[in-house]
Amino acid sequence: MKINIQICYPAKNVFLNLIVDEQTTIKQALEIAGMYNKYSEIFNLDIGIFSKVKNPDTILSDLDRIEIYSALIADPKAQREKRAAKKRLETQAEKSKWNMNNKNTANTII
Repeated sequence: MKINIQICYPAKNVFLNLIVDEQTTIKQALEIAGMYNKYSEIFNLDIGIFSKVKNPDTILSDLDRIEIYSALIADPKAQREKRAAKKRLETQAEKSKWNMNNKNTANTII
């Protein structure tokens, strides 16, 4: 049975093709590939198959891709809220600037 192992970090990308026996688990496949020895930090990271987090005891199917997910650097929700707040401030500043320009123009028209 053929499987793929993929690690994607900002600093390193690892792609391995591996042939394993039927009834092999994710944990066993990672051990066979030597991933625990090379990348000890994966003990603390989520592991999945095709973008779905899985238990290390999950039995693999032919052509599965084991993915090791890096930890989030920033919370995506918090980042979206921060961008939205910044946009609101910029919009308010533009409106305020526009209102100030219109007041000055209105006073000079005779």
